[in-house]
Amino acid sequence: DAARVPIPIALAVGAVHEHLLTTGRRMAIDIIAIAGDVVDVHDVACLVTIGASAVHPYLAMATAGPEREAAYRKALEAGLLKVMAKMGISCAASYRGGLVLEALGLGAEVMRMCFPSMPSRIGGADLADLDALARSRMAEATALPDHGRVRFRKTGEHHAYNPLGVRTAQKAAAGADRDQFHEWLRTSRMDRPQSLRELLVLHESDSPAPMNEVEPASEIVKRFVSTAMSLGALSPEAHEALALAMNQIGARSNSGEGGEDPALYDSAAEAPSPVTGEGSGVRGVNEAAHGSGVRGVNEAAHGSGVRGVNEAAHGSGVRGVIRRDNRIKQVASARFGVTPAYLKRADELEIKIAQGSKPGEGGQLPSLKVTSLIARLRHAQPGMQLISPPPHHDIYSIEDLAQLIYDLKTVNPRARVGVKLVAESGVGTIAAGVVKARADYVLISGHDGGTGASPLSSIKNAGVPWELGLAETQQVLVANRLRERVSLRTDGGLRSGRDIVVAALLGAEEFGFGTGVLVALGCDMARQCHLNTCPTGIATQREDLRAKFTGRPEHVINHLFLIAEDVREELARLGARTVDEIVGRADLLAASADSLLDLSLVLACAGNAAPTRRLWARNGEVPAPAPESGLIDNSRRTVGASLARGESRTYTGSAGQSFGAFVDAGVELSLDGEAQDYVGKGMGGGSIVIRPPYGDGAIDPVLAGNTIAYGATGG
Repeated sequence: DAARVPIPIALAVGAVHEHLLTTGRRMAIDIIAIAGDVVDVHDVACLVTIGASAVHPYLAMATAGPEREAAYRKALEAGLLKVMAKMGISCAASYRGGLVLEALGLGAEVMRMCFPSMPSRIGGADLADLDALARSRMAEATALPDHGRVRFRKTGEHHAYNPLGVRTAQKAAAGADRDQFHEWLRTSRMDRPQSLRELLVLHESDSPAPMNEVEPASEIVKRFVSTAMSLGALSPEAHEALALAMNQIGARSNSGEGGEDPALYDSAAEAPSPVTGEGSGVRGVNEAAHGSGVRGVNEAAHGSGVRGVNEAAHGSGVRGVIRRDNRIKQVASARFGVTPAYLKRADELEIKIAQGSKPGEGGQLPSLKVTSLIARLRHAQPGMQLISPPPHHDIYSIEDLAQLIYDLKTVNPRARVGVKLVAESGVGTIAAGVVKARADYVLISGHDGGTGASPLSSIKNAGVPWELGLAETQQVLVANRLRERVSLRTDGGLRSGRDIVVAALLGAEEFGFGTGVLVALGCDMARQCHLNTCPTGIATQREDLRAKFTGRPEHVINHLFLIAEDVREELARLGARTVDEIVGRADLLAASADSLLDLSLVLACAGNAAPTRRLWARNGEVPAPAPESGLIDNSRRTVGASLARGESRTYTGSAGQSFGAFVDAGVELSLDGEAQDYVGKGMGGGSIVIRPPYGDGAIDPVLAGNTIAYGATGG
């Protein structure tokens, strides 16, 4: 009524469920949630895993009306199945009361009463705070609000990429304009703090470092990557523009899990000349900057002791031409586009265990986006919806992951192999296993990621801030003396130099950008990527819309150099001269005095600053090449992956795991004997022959283990 606010149904169900458990009566009593504040799939899923036996969303049902009630109910049930599948749970009885959740922003009083078994690592609001919040919303409510949780609304919640901010960011990127860049940072933070890092305070040094002694921006950008965005989610033009931009400055772009057009492997774009950018089809960075009335990136860089963009490109081994493909190739559970040629071309291979903005789900591409080109690259049919399953099909355990890492290092010994994990409670333990499995880097992806193809129901209420996952991972690796064996990378809403510095202080050495680089290319945040109707030609496969794409690689370069220069200024304030000096230095951070959250777990130093490994080092030895023909035993794994076209081997005995993995056309493998799991994993051609041992009298001999030809595309 006017004096009392309603109790949120999740708190009510949690409190009753916990009380009945405590009194020993829960197994004899059902809990039915009849609620007006249940609207979408997440609401229902929360109530069931909190303890509800059944849910009746009466207000939503009444709103749908008799003619749509059945469709609404069907949508809720299908969505609940999808959420359960993310968790690897197959029936509602197993999901009920499992508390497969993590709380963000709920304090100790609420957790003790309602959710005592659920992690809530940063504390937050108690009952009085929730009561006050509900009262203020009731007082303000004059009509049904549109909170703007998906699309920007003037009266809704704040979006960092609001229309004004997007326009300002694009002006900054087009002209390498530092004033516009700082204005963008201001407009992206106009409301209350939007992230945990905005509640952290940096301890500035009493003796700042001189700017001319701080490492140049051209070195800092080499730590940057553009995050995994597939060809399919993005248009071919946008996908290639990102690769050209990152390759030009010695950074790295990520193919995503959609494969690449092999035609890119035999061609390169000519690097821009120092003044006009001729040869690449676009104006050079300097011309773009000078043309807008500001100093060019090279001029600004030289003035601060930084090599210019073009010089940096030549100095990093580009030598006047730019690779058009992505240096990082992603390998996910569906193996879209993963061929031997794809793997051998990579500088880094990234195993995607999960996705930050929708953990538990694989990549998704709606049928509207699967054109003949995309279908050819992904070995699918045009118009077919493509969903990458959770990574349970060939990675059941950390041992299976270790085997895949070994496979990839065998097929491409020069590539670093990394594993993409999602920030969530317990990710540090998973990361420790990944390091022991010989990964060279671990990516902790935050929930603040966008997605160019997924339905809206997949990208809300999923994942947690990277600050939590990164801090936990750093602490666990240091405590287990594993930190020096691996590089840490993070992504999820990174926008400023301060964001980069906070990430470094919490343990990261490498940093990923997704939405920001797309905005620099021209994305106007229409938020209709999944509909294939992107008005700027970036997240669409429609030819009429792709023709509207006007993005240029140098805009991305400008954007990243502006961030790198911002990093330099933050380093100077801390008294540091390189990013390496501050990695893992959580002691240089403190919680804001006016924060309601408890950030002590984020700031906990596992001992003093951890000794961190240098970038690009390797975790473990490169696997040995395939043995010559003859006897073989199961200690030899991934035999055949390292063979070149035209080579052949004949063996006798028992082969180890991944016999014939990633063999290519013209390779022949013959085995008289037996082989363990993963025979022919990812093979792209050639032939694999396994025969029973000579004289074996078994009627039906078992010749190979589980998961044969997983991800194979030929042969």
